[in-house]
Formats: sequence, structure tokens, C-alpha cells
Amino acid sequence: METFELNLSMKELEKRTHKDYLITKKFLKSDAPEYIALKEADKDALKHLVKAAYILEKINMQIDCHHNLEFKDFLEREIAKGNKQAELTKILFDAQKGINAIDTMSTKINLAKGIKEFPGKGVYPEDLSKEEFHNVLIRMIKEGKIDKVEIVTTRFKNMMSYFVEDWQVLPVVGVVDIHDRISDDVLEPLMEFTPDKHHILQKIVPMYMTNIFYQALLEAQASELASRMTAMSAATTNAEKMIHDLSIEYNKTRQTAITQEIIEVVSGANSQLG
Repeated sequence: METFELNLSMKELEKRTHKDYLITKKFLKSDAPEYIALKEADKDALKHLVKAAYILEKINMQIDCHHNLEFKDFLEREIAKGNKQAELTKILFDAQKGINAIDTMSTKINLAKGIKEFPGKGVYPEDLSKEEFHNVLIRMIKEGKIDKVEIVTTRFKNMMSYFVEDWQVLPVVGVVDIHDRISDDVLEPLMEFTPDKHHILQKIVPMYMTNIFYQALLEAQASELASRMTAMSAATTNAEKMIHDLSIEYNKTRQTAITQEIIEVVSGANSQLG
């Protein structure tokens, strides 16, 4: 079992988990009146949805950082021992869905010491730099261990549209050999490269791969942020509409009650006068 060193102090944890800083949400329990009022078919559907949500959350945390699940188990063990710092850290961990996150003030939050978030996570291996990773791929191509390099990524189109694409990086596709387009009776111009073509390719290919991987990373991040922004915008619109409808319903009910009270008072007064 892996152990971790908690990064945030008690003072910082108490501030970040306070009700004025962190909005908490409570899930319905099995004995909640809202759940009991549901039909059996709806209860079964809800159970399947909750199960699927737990599975997806586990997968997303594992993809985000492979330490997340181990850190979660560590926190639960420490909480069982009565560790208050671990208890508050677990609240923050559940809220931000992982060890590393960024708050609303763009401040990076690292819950465990020694575990940092590297640029390009999910694209590059955690134990290799971008340059090292590219060199490994190029060496494997030269040695004939792999035939091609492909990236399966999300391509950003606009705020409402993004799609998954299988992007072939090497060998380069769509390039037609110039010799296939030149007839034998045409004299080719003599071209001399300085440095030679071999050394030019040695420099161009790593730069090309670096730019392609960086573009794929930006496309994926843009698609994710656009998806979140669209979802939050829709949720905000729905919430505002619900508040508006409930406000109208409340005002109608309140006005009905006031009108009824006035009618009762007037009726009582008339009966006494009559």
C-alpha cells in the first residue's frame, strides 16, 4: 500500500472546505422521501445510472493521474485512524476529482507532496519529457520496430462541434513523390542542399512531431473546455428557467392565499353586520 505526504496545512484545508468557499451537495439516501416516491422502474434506472457514474468517475480519475485512486485509498485509511487532516483533504479531493486541480482564482492546488501535474498529461508518458518521447518514437521507426505513428484525438471544430479523429503523424500522408509527376523526357534541375537532405530531415522530423503532438493536445483541451462550457451554460439556463417558473408559482400560491384570507375576513364582517 502506497503512502503519501499531505501537502495542504490544516489552516488552508479549513479555509478551502468552509461553506463560504466550497459549495457542498448532498445525494439522496435510500430512505429519502423523494426516492421512496419513485416508481420501482425509476428506482432501478437510477441505480444503474449511479453505478455507471461511479465507474466513469473512476476511469476519469485514473486517466487524469494514475496516483488518484491510490491516494483516495490512502485518505480513507487515514480517516479510519481519525486523521482530521486526511478527512478535510478527502472533502477537497472529492470536490476537485483528483490530486491536482485549479481553483476559481487560477491557483494550482496539489493535495499531495511530490506529485505534480505535467503539461501534456494524457498524451505524453509521465516519466518522459516531450523531447525524449519523440526521440524514442523516431528511434523505433529507424530500427523498424514500428511502421507508423498515429494519434487518436478530439479535433475542435467550434464551440458546439468536436469529433474524434485518427491522425496519422508518420509516415506523412498526402505527399506525392515529385518523380511520379515528372516524365522521363524532362530534364530535372540540379539541386544541391546545404546541409544535405539527411541532416535536414533529422531536424525537421522531430520539430514536425513536436508541433503535431502539441496541436493534438491543444485541440483535445479546447474540445474538453468547450464541452464543459456548453454543459454549464445549458445548466445555468435551465436553472434560471426553473427559478423563474417556481417564482411565478410561488407568487400565484401566495396571492391565492392572501385573496382567500381577505374573502374570509370580509365574509366574517358581513355576517356580523347582517
